Amino acid sequence: MAIGVGVSSKLVLALAIVCAAALLAGILFEYGPVNAGHAGVFNPSFFGYGKVNISNQTYRVLLATNQTQQLDGLMYATEADLQGLNVSGMMFVFQRSADECFWMSDTRIPLRQAWIESNVIVYVYSATPYSTASKCYNGDEVLEVPAGSNVPVNVGEVIRLGD
Repeated sequence: MAIGVGVSSKLVLALAIVCAAALLAGILFEYGPVNAGHAGVFNPSFFGYGKVNISNQTYRVLLATNQTQQLDGLMYATEADLQGLNVSGMMFVFQRSADECFWMSDTRIPLRQAWIESNVIVYVYSATPYSTASKCYNGDEVLEVPAGSNVPVNVGEVIRLGD
């Protein structure tokens, strides 16, 4: 017996469309909406700016305050991009404390990622460029700085987002 005998061609077409839509929805859910930063080029105009205070030092950072900005993060950025903008990294600010996951897909520079809960660094991770592995931890903010930077990202450090 041949596959599809007795099945209408309209039903087969409808199933193919549903499968293609489900696959596309999975891709969009995984990678988020496409925006100006997704052309393989870092687009700093997509983000705001702010300052963080750590150990009585103030550092200028890019701000990722909405989901679209947070999905892009520092993808495609180079250390020269950050130096040219005179920023030390990027602060991700979330609506509430939750298990926040980060990955390094299309991120060119090694980063130190610091999860922050109630203004205290609670977890630090050294992230490898282009890694697709996710690292998750609970926090209401996450600070990313280039590995080897002079920004003190250590568990227990008090950190405050300012103007």
